[in-house]
Amino acid sequence: MDISVVFNEIRSKVYPPLGPEASGEGFNWGHGQVLVAHLMQEDYSAGYYSYIFSKAFAADMFESTFSADLMDREQGQRYRRTVLSKGGSIDEMEILTTFLGRKPDWAAFHRSLSAD
Repeated sequence: MDISVVFNEIRSKVYPPLGPEASGEGFNWGHGQVLVAHLMQEDYSAGYYSYIFSKAFAADMFESTFSADLMDREQGQRYRRTVLSKGGSIDEMEILTTFLGRKPDWAAFHRSLSAD
């Protein structure tokens, strides 16, 4: 699979054609999928790490609450009531700690990174 072709085909469905495909030369050009220009923006800086924190918190919530039964109605309702219904009205760490019943930890995230 040529990742550049896949990337350019998908991009052309979302944005107007920008490269050689605009003149009928196909999608096998460039490597736009590897661009990280947004990381260099002055106002972005450490914000990139929020992705990692989000993954760590999600892994902890999933493993401790949903891994046994993805369709557990009671846990889904608890998540809805404890997390989603609060929106931005309460500090996010307070919401997370309340939902987990403890401070979040990185163990589930570390396990999610290991190769089986």
